[in-house]
Amino acid sequence: MSFDRTRLPDTLTYFQSEGLKLTPRGKWRTAPCEFHGGSDSLRIRVDTGAWVCMSCGAKGGDILAYHMAAHGLDFVTTCKALGAWVEDEKPHQHHRPKPLPATDALAVLALESMIVSMIASDMCRGMPIDEETKTRLLQATGRIQQIQGAYQ
Repeated sequence: MSFDRTRLPDTLTYFQSEGLKLTPRGKWRTAPCEFHGGSDSLRIRVDTGAWVCMSCGAKGGDILAYHMAAHGLDFVTTCKALGAWVEDEKPHQHHRPKPLPATDALAVLALESMIVSMIASDMCRGMPIDEETKTRLLQATGRIQQIQGAYQ
């Protein structure tokens, strides 16, 4: 089994399928940042898929890195989700992926738990939550569970 970069989707097609509206035209396009909720701080280079948020500092070198960060997935799962994983029919051993370094895991847990607590607080005060907020809540809880599983 192996990763085949040539099977990754086109950058524009991928980001549009993620629901991002890229503006204006040119090598670098602007989109909302889902990592912190910014309306126009994410910059995406359409020829390479590199991305960076000018506000929160989230960044990556291609759509693979974006998909991993946005969905809280590991490398192989992301490759499979994007159609870039090739099954070569060779026998293989499953290795448990190494967890994040503890300091990185704590930073992710701190951010995601803050998001969960803010949404819970809003709900306790009777504020309705929209679909985007529900999606972000599910992402946060998924990332928390993934880190928990890696350290058990």
